Amino acid sequence: ALLAMVALAAASLYASGGYAGYARAQATSVVPVDSMTIVFTVGQEWTNNFNPYTASRADMGLVFERLAYVTPTAQIIPWLAVNWTETTAYVWKNVSGQMVKVPAPAIIYWLRRGVTFANGHPFNATDVWYSIGLTKAFPALGWAGPLVANMTIIGPYEIEIIYNSNNTILDLFNTLITPIVDAETWGKVWPLEQLPNGTIISLNKTNPAGVSIPASSPLVNGSGTGPYIPYSFSPSLIVYVARQNYWMPGEPRIKWIYIPAYVSPTVAIEDLMLGKLTWATLFTTNITMYHAANPACYQYGLDSNNTAPDMLIINDLKWPFTYPALRQAISMVINRT
Repeated sequence: ALLAMVALAAASLYASGGYAGYARAQATSVVPVDSMTIVFTVGQEWTNNFNPYTASRADMGLVFERLAYVTPTAQIIPWLAVNWTETTAYVWKNVSGQMVKVPAPAIIYWLRRGVTFANGHPFNATDVWYSIGLTKAFPALGWAGPLVANMTIIGPYEIEIIYNSNNTILDLFNTLITPIVDAETWGKVWPLEQLPNGTIISLNKTNPAGVSIPASSPLVNGSGTGPYIPYSFSPSLIVYVARQNYWMPGEPRIKWIYIPAYVSPTVAIEDLMLGKLTWATLFTTNITMYHAANPACYQYGLDSNNTAPDMLIINDLKWPFTYPALRQAISMVINRT
């Protein structure tokens, strides 16, 4: 169950199609029995870039966790944040040449206690402030940063984030899925400073979006709260090993995660049929043959190409969508089922 959840960290990056073998696969002479071999995608070799903000690989979720996860059925599962609530805050804005205090949407997040990064540093509100702040200081990173107007750390495990827009659903979603990194370690490379007006600047002007971070870097190997840390890297194989001090008791029970790179989908499908893969996202016309080889252990699911949450985002700066009552009416008549 834990592995399924960390895999959800990048569910939107998965290729659609049948996924197979997420039960038990046959062990081989080179793969320990307490391991899983996972194929997230095919058609490329791996590059030694584990930057959680720019590496578009699903395995980043094994290392860097988020405040919550959104499942393919749009269920929000609290993770590093245990709860959140909407509120109203105030920001200073220039109105006709005068600075005035105006109301702005905000969300208060309550964070999980007892969480540590792989390097042993405790997780708290400073790490959330930093992780969101880095994306605000460098808008090119995306995520929640461009939406944020200001942030206030209320307590060690409580933070208020004030937003620029009135689209609280979009604000919440992008905040919850932003990767959380260890502020103490990352702050030595990209130190951040928050100005009184909420602007966050980095004293290191090098944009993290253009920086490749190798698996061996302390910015990766120790700076995540996830259940795994990189063990070895090569263009053809990434290996992760379970942490010793993961915050969830008894987890992870799988010690080794192998993520091979398959340039050829045909070879990946052949290995799937031979039972060498534990869990894969692949297109194949022979999935029934795979299942028939071991019905008790070789399972599969068919992707309907409609498993990711769909969002209707309304531009509330354009008439007539400036009227909250109209937006509420639109929300009320949508058949979500």
